[in-house]
Amino acid sequence: MTTKDILKHYDAKDLEFQSLASVKSLKKGDYFTLTTTPNAKIFIKGDYMREYKSYNCVPFNDVWGGGREFKGSILVYPVGF
Repeated sequence: MTTKDILKHYDAKDLEFQSLASVKSLKKGDYFTLTTTPNAKIFIKGDYMREYKSYNCVPFNDVWGGGREFKGSILVYPVGF
């Protein structure tokens, strides 16, 4: 689900892009994007994987649970509703 899709269900004022933060500083289950463009994918922070030394994050609309690994130092935009 893209930011544009979420905006269909929420008022634009409800979706707030906060200032940059590292993935490491977010709590498990927090939403974030890599950019603030309307078509940006929204990810959910998951567990830390020691084997890969990264966090497993899944796209908001991914029903199969596929994910992407992000290092803790990557800067992202937390999304709040």
